[in-house]
Amino acid sequence: MKAFIGLNINMGIVILPNLKDYWATDFLTTQEFFPKVFTHQRFLQIFWMLHFSEPTPADAPIHTWTQKAQNYLSYLSNKFLSILKPSKNIAIDESTVGYKGKISFKTYNPQKPRKWGLRTLIRPDLPFTSRIVLSLFENIRIEYPDLKGMHIYTDRIYTNAPLAQELSLFKCHLTGTINPRRKGNCEEIKKPKISKGETLTYRKNNILLLSWKDKRIVTMCSSWHDSSVETIERHTKQALEQIKKKTLVVSDYTQNMGGVDIADQLASTYSFLRKSLKWWRKLFFWGLEVSIINSYILYKENNIKHNIKYKNHLEFRKEIIMEFIKNVRVPQESRKRVHQSSLHTEECLTNKLHVMVRHPEGKTKDCSVCSNRKVKRGRKETVFCKTCTKKTWFVHWRLF
Repeated sequence: MKAFIGLNINMGIVILPNLKDYWATDFLTTQEFFPKVFTHQRFLQIFWMLHFSEPTPADAPIHTWTQKAQNYLSYLSNKFLSILKPSKNIAIDESTVGYKGKISFKTYNPQKPRKWGLRTLIRPDLPFTSRIVLSLFENIRIEYPDLKGMHIYTDRIYTNAPLAQELSLFKCHLTGTINPRRKGNCEEIKKPKISKGETLTYRKNNILLLSWKDKRIVTMCSSWHDSSVETIERHTKQALEQIKKKTLVVSDYTQNMGGVDIADQLASTYSFLRKSLKWWRKLFFWGLEVSIINSYILYKENNIKHNIKYKNHLEFRKEIIMEFIKNVRVPQESRKRVHQSSLHTEECLTNKLHVMVRHPEGKTKDCSVCSNRKVKRGRKETVFCKTCTKKTWFVHWRLF
């Protein structure tokens, strides 16, 4: 099973259009790695029979929408939470498992490259985007009840005032960019009329809505910051330094959301996710992809902490693949019993000059190279060749 996973990881590095192309024998697309580890038939046996739970009857009640993969997803989630304790500052961004099949718990976002995806969330009474943040926060809160004063950073897809109000009940702060036209925002924030460098603020209870214009208008929502402004230095293309004013909420958001883009880049570089009619198979490979990314981030942070040189992302994946496949290889086919003289084919097919001498008694035998009695007109008679060292070797007699 580890070797099966290793092959799938390598398919993200060696990208081919179809699974069968990895076992192709033609000159253009032939691959040595995959046929030597797995036969095509054996690989497809595991691929198509992949399941994570016992089969359930068609009339059985549905406990959860993801019950076919719930054990697998719960295992990964518990591992992620147990290995690394999160800090108080947590950045949240979307990671959609692309899927277009017919299923009830599917979501659609026209603003994303992967418009169709899977969703499994809590709190159906709240908006979909708010439920994503609350679901993650609830898992962290249960695993680490002593972790207090968390600060969550989100982008404009998730940020809204009701979500900030809901998190404040658990003494958790929220900061993020917000869509100014989102329902519940005041009219001044929806259509701000400000010049470059100016700010417009609106506060309700402990929730701050702020619009600040640099090259374009940026609208923020925060339950932690105020409208304070700091002076920063900016380097232009001419290497000149300019002094400008920037709001603290924007600076803090930029600093804490930078790691999300790095994780997204790692996820898309060597992805081995493939189209599938089975939604649980998509979740399986997605879970493997996330596991590799998380392991590489932890490996890199640990080496930096101890001042040890670390491998790049590609070399890290290759090392995982070699560890998974280890000594798993396709056994060589047993040699079939053939003509006695066929064992010396290599000797006959060298560049030596073979002197053809007829048998003194006129006897002939089948050629071990080109004679085949199983096909029509496939028998080729030979005479003795004195060049070959083996007395049992016969070659086909031809006049050129």
